[in-house]
Amino acid sequence: MWTNLQFWKDSSWRAFRTLCQSLAGLLTVEHISSAFDAPWLDLLGASAIAGLISLLQSVDRERAVTGSVATEPPAPTVDDPSAPVAFFATSPGGGCGTDLR
Repeated sequence: MWTNLQFWKDSSWRAFRTLCQSLAGLLTVEHISSAFDAPWLDLLGASAIAGLISLLQSVDRERAVTGSVATEPPAPTVDDPSAPVAFFATSPGGGCGTDLR
């Protein structure tokens, strides 16, 4: 992850978009509401924090994806001939959660 250039390009672009979106939202609120009056630097700072949080979330997601996570075997599907027939049977009550006895 740390040496993956494509990851950093994608994450940086996502963080920049988040910064722009939050700045646009703050400017809109400032324009509409007379109760919200903040200097440009404060709005830009708040948007930069949103962008930083976006970047940190990208790092956390990548770490979670590439980390050593125990994987379970895939669940059987309808097309799987080795799956037991009872696995695909429906309950007589019409499905999950309909029988409230």
